[in-house]
Amino acid sequence: MRSHLWSAILGVGLSLAAPAVDARAGAASEAFTTNQTGNSVSVVDLDAMRAVAEIAVGGRPAGIAFSPNLDRAYVTAPEARELVVLDAKT
Repeated sequence: MRSHLWSAILGVGLSLAAPAVDARAGAASEAFTTNQTGNSVSVVDLDAMRAVAEIAVGGRPAGIAFSPNLDRAYVTAPEARELVVLDAKT
């Protein structure tokens, strides 16, 4: 599972790594990962192999799903009992 790979590479407790795949390009360029203990979502540049953004999300974010066109990332926050919607393009 990809989350174990990213946990080892980034050295943080990641619960999920969801690659954002551009169907036109056919390859993943970014991965969105939840950081439960940090209450955030990290965006990882897969080419550079480094985090390029961190988005604050309360409620110990636990899972990520994307809209079919990859414009939105849906993040579950179980402790807050919320579904957080992120603009994945910006």
